[in-house]
Amino acid sequence: MRGLLDRLSREDPDFKADIRSNRVGQSLVMNPFEVDPEADIVRTLVAAHRQVTGSELKVGDVAPYKFYGTDASHLARAGMIGVVYGPGGAFNTMPDERVALKDLKDAARVYARTIVQTCL
Repeated sequence: MRGLLDRLSREDPDFKADIRSNRVGQSLVMNPFEVDPEADIVRTLVAAHRQVTGSELKVGDVAPYKFYGTDASHLARAGMIGVVYGPGGAFNTMPDERVALKDLKDAARVYARTIVQTCL
């Protein structure tokens, strides 16, 4: 990873990255995180979701609460705003976990719209 980051840094002087261990003792730590619902990235994601699906996005703690893996807390600790968004719901956290193909395609469209809007 360091070699790749070094190469990218040589190719693009504005590119900055660092790799740090996330280990505390022998376990990985996933801290809680919180994002202001009025943050630009949240508003952009909500608008993209509405444009793609025609429905309103639930923002904040959405029940039923489940443990899942996300890099959002690691990004937050590094000073970046992370959000948790993606397809799922009906078949999560069970044997043969899966998502509906339509939901996966919708999420990809939401990601694309959010990226384009954010990078303008």
